[in-house]
Amino acid sequence: MTHQDITINFSLIPGEPGDPLERFNFWDAPSTVQWFQDRGYTLYQREPYEVYNEVSLATFPSKPPEEGSSAEYPYAHYDLDSENPLRTNEYRGKVVFAQDSLNRHVAIKVVRANTEELAILHFLKQQDLDTMRNNCIIPILDILPIEGFSFVVMPRWGPAVEFPWPETLREVLTIMLSSLKGLKFLHEHNITHRDVNEGNFLVNHFGDDCCVFDNKLRIDLRSRDRLCYAIFDFDHAIKLPSGVDRTKYRLPYHRSWGTINVIGDTAQGEYDFNPFVFDVGALGVHLSFSYQYLTPRVPMFAPFFDRLTTRNLAFRFTASEALSFFEDMVSQLSEAELDEFIERRDFSTPQDDYNRWAHVAPEFAQSLLYLGPHCYCSVELIGAVILYLGFDVFYLDYSFSFIVCYRIQSPGITVNFSLIPGEPGDPLERFNFWDAPSTVQWFRDRGYTLYQREPYEVYNEVSLATFPSNPPEEGSSAEYPYAHYDLDSENPLRTNEYRGKVVFAQDSLNRHVAIKVVRANTEELAILHFLKQQDLDTMRNNCIIPILDILPIEGFSFVVMPRWGTVVQFPWPKTLREVLTIMLSLIKGLKFLHGHNITHRDLTEGNFLVNHFGDDCWVFDNKLRIDLRSRDRLCYAIFDFDHAIKLPSGVDRTKYRLPYHRSWGTINVIGDTAQGEYDFNPFVFDVGALGVHLSFSYQYLTPRVPMFAPFLDRLTTRNLAFRFTASEALSFCEDIVSQLSEAELDDAIERRNFSIPPDNYNRWAHVTPEFAHKWAHYREPPIPWTTLLLRRVCRTYWGCHTVPWIRRFLSRLFFFLYRLLPHSGGLKLKNP
Repeated sequence: MTHQDITINFSLIPGEPGDPLERFNFWDAPSTVQWFQDRGYTLYQREPYEVYNEVSLATFPSKPPEEGSSAEYPYAHYDLDSENPLRTNEYRGKVVFAQDSLNRHVAIKVVRANTEELAILHFLKQQDLDTMRNNCIIPILDILPIEGFSFVVMPRWGPAVEFPWPETLREVLTIMLSSLKGLKFLHEHNITHRDVNEGNFLVNHFGDDCCVFDNKLRIDLRSRDRLCYAIFDFDHAIKLPSGVDRTKYRLPYHRSWGTINVIGDTAQGEYDFNPFVFDVGALGVHLSFSYQYLTPRVPMFAPFFDRLTTRNLAFRFTASEALSFFEDMVSQLSEAELDEFIERRDFSTPQDDYNRWAHVAPEFAQSLLYLGPHCYCSVELIGAVILYLGFDVFYLDYSFSFIVCYRIQSPGITVNFSLIPGEPGDPLERFNFWDAPSTVQWFRDRGYTLYQREPYEVYNEVSLATFPSNPPEEGSSAEYPYAHYDLDSENPLRTNEYRGKVVFAQDSLNRHVAIKVVRANTEELAILHFLKQQDLDTMRNNCIIPILDILPIEGFSFVVMPRWGTVVQFPWPKTLREVLTIMLSLIKGLKFLHGHNITHRDLTEGNFLVNHFGDDCWVFDNKLRIDLRSRDRLCYAIFDFDHAIKLPSGVDRTKYRLPYHRSWGTINVIGDTAQGEYDFNPFVFDVGALGVHLSFSYQYLTPRVPMFAPFLDRLTTRNLAFRFTASEALSFCEDIVSQLSEAELDDAIERRNFSIPPDNYNRWAHVTPEFAHKWAHYREPPIPWTTLLLRRVCRTYWGCHTVPWIRRFLSRLFFFLYRLLPHSGGLKLKNP
């Protein structure tokens, strides 16, 4: 029997440690153990631990083997020579160990869906085992997806690859060669690892994790050249698209901070860095730290390590150059030199402080140009100044003999324009903010290059139009969440944003994004944070624009979304299938929001997007969008949560009310408060607003789809107790689609050439009498004259407030009288 899917109930946010205890409880839960058992994996068992009620880090195989095993790649050698054989210790709770159906030992890591890491692991899984073995990368055996996450299965290999310490130079060089091969393979596939350190290398032998430092089997296997080494752990890794030149790729300086920062490429205040160059330097630091003490035996280590870690980044080896140099170096050593016994390292001098050249002959030093420059006082002084000034940014220009330092502006920015809900503000102030060099620089520091504003010389006005700063040379197909785009106009990719609340940009991979400024501590920002926590599949399936990033500053946040296109209905759909796809998408989006107690409150045509853009001024006859729509390649999404409200999970949305005046303004497209109602339910209001939009656009198709008559009537009915919920609307619409034949769906439709308000259009005039009789209970009656009168009064200056208060007074009066019941002794109050 296969059990139901499991749910990750702990935090797994990049850069945050999370709670290991929560994770251990998840892995140890019977439902988790059973889920993996159903899929052929028996999880290790946690060691009992009775001290202070704490949880042990140690786990052991559930089916302990009776004897050790030799490796058959990709699986590892293991031995039982300890009091606690095959014990593991994993303190972060992101990885668990298991045995497969053949009792082979594996490691299973939980990875968030739609991440760079998971994409890289999928790529590695596609490679054959020989490729992985020859290029020293841990192979991926299986990937088990669940909602929002995947479990990635790898063979269990051992940590602390250098221990027990190598006994010959050959053994050292094998370890070094393996790490260089692995890095070269990754870089050739445009993958930067970004966390190359001793803890992220594995060896194909394990035993008791706490007793590897003098393991006799590993010593024997190493002496017989039976060990393999591999790079693993892609938490921080990035894979560039195949067309991107990795030599020109840059990340902002702060992306080098943290435990990954083992090389000083940004220690002097450099503005950005190349992570591929950074990888080589990080590997150089690790190899220098471990093996530079062997330079007296291998003089070529001096130039090799210097070129791996040089501060002159233009001269640092690439991974490919490092491997080639290293292989040449090994080829010059004799068999006797390779097999000579070496002493164990008994000191650990940082590579910057260790003079490798002190151990080589003067003639050797003179014959090579690889000697790295001394770390001049000016560099150290700059580092101290940077720390003192709180990480202000410097730009440094290096050569072998001098450093030039230019002070540039601190990266902080301040929103200096008005952003008050319900007030239009001054767009010119906002344009000036976005166009300011300090703003442009601030976003560039964070990996976003803002679009440039179009020059505009008419009456000294400012243009609304902006264009990409790095214009592409050809159009692009979409890779969700990013959009298709084309260059088929005189002004390709032009945007027009007239309110100044949104700016457009390109990220570090030149993908197009939209950035919106949002006030801190608002309902809107809370909703956007909630949406950012959802995985991309959830956003795609539920037709909500995904949130890529949120950049906070004092009092505000910049919310990053993919740039998608507007006016989703144009060019006008050519078949009924295309119309129904749009309708279903919008209803799905509303159902998702309401399902999470979010009311949008502004469902108008302007707040829907499609994953195609070009020139914003020339989308009404765009040929690419026509083609994409015909091939069902377009996605639609709801966005813009200016007016939205998210209720706490315990609040019943069916009983939630807002005062009548909260329905006024451009959001008021449905007449729920037009008769002087004192309050309203915004979730019901949302459905009516979407119904108005769909009716206005597609009610003319009722002769082709008679079911549009009851469907659109129930979306917009004035009898609010009978109006569809979003969930009911989606179910009804899906039933409509299921009843249509393929021929009907693909039949060409005419373009809408009239726009009659839904209240004035008789949808039932186009159906048969039998159909009208069958669905009569869905039919909306004509508006009574009393309702029309009330609407007319409520449109006056005095009536808009007076009528709601009169209605409220009468409602309370009737409620009070209703609670009084006649009795023989007269009227008395009924107990509530």
